Amino acid sequence: MSKVKGTEEFDGGRFEELNICMDGMKIGYVELYKYFPDGGEEYGINFGYVKSIELIPEYRGQRIGTEILKSLANECHHIFIYADNDRAECLYKRLGDVTDSVPDVLECEDYDVMYVIY
Repeated sequence: MSKVKGTEEFDGGRFEELNICMDGMKIGYVELYKYFPDGGEEYGINFGYVKSIELIPEYRGQRIGTEILKSLANECHHIFIYADNDRAECLYKRLGDVTDSVPDVLECEDYDVMYVIY
């Protein structure tokens, strides 16, 4: 359902921009940071941080975002995400837990409530 649009390596991980596609049409995107343990990518992903996820309005409310986030959480072992609107907050509450235990690399992010999805 998603295709990698672009990647960028950084110290300790990789940023990926993913297009969300259905029937060959782009219906949204995800911006994801994947963080790797000190040993590097070959040792697996330590966790992910979803900077943003967006679907065009006519595809919202169909559990597409739910499936994308579950898939990312499975791939990354768990993902962190913060809600920037009420609709997003309802989705994240259903899928995950509020956390105040945030990895050091995310401490600089500006958020009110952070969620973790396993």
